[in-house]
Parts: sequence; C-alpha cells; structure tokens
Amino acid sequence: MQKIKVVIVGMGNVGRYVLQAVRESEDVQVVGIVELPERVTQIASQFNDLPVTSDIDQLEKPDVAILAIDKPSGAERCVEIPF
Repeated sequence: MQKIKVVIVGMGNVGRYVLQAVRESEDVQVVGIVELPERVTQIASQFNDLPVTSDIDQLEKPDVAILAIDKPSGAERCVEIPF
C-alpha cells in the first residue's frame, strides 16, 4: 500500500503534535514542513530529517496538507496546495 504524503503547514506547538502523530502512523509519510520565511532556518535546524521551506512548490507533491497554525497568523501563512 502506498503511503499518504503529508505536508505540515506551521511548526509551532500544534505542528509538533501533528508531526508526532503522523510519524506514529504506518500509512502516512511527512514530505515536508511549510513555515514562515523568517522561521525556516530555525525550524530546519530542529528537524534536519525533513525539508523545511516557505514555498510548498519546493516540496514533493503532497496528497494532504495539514494546517497547524493559530488563527492570528493564519492568513499570512496560507499556501496554495498544488494538488
């Protein structure tokens, strides 16, 4: 069975719990993290096993995008998912 490819948008507290839950699933694979440009370097240094970018087009095409963002920053962090 082919794994479902997931991108996590936002890697704050919620994103970290989402990442943990997704990694525990056998049928899901995280293909990357999308974060604000000013946080990409910081997040990439914490999760060096995953690609981290502010441009979802730089990642492998996902089947699902999980928005793990808080309401105040939601509008500026929305991305167009290339399905």
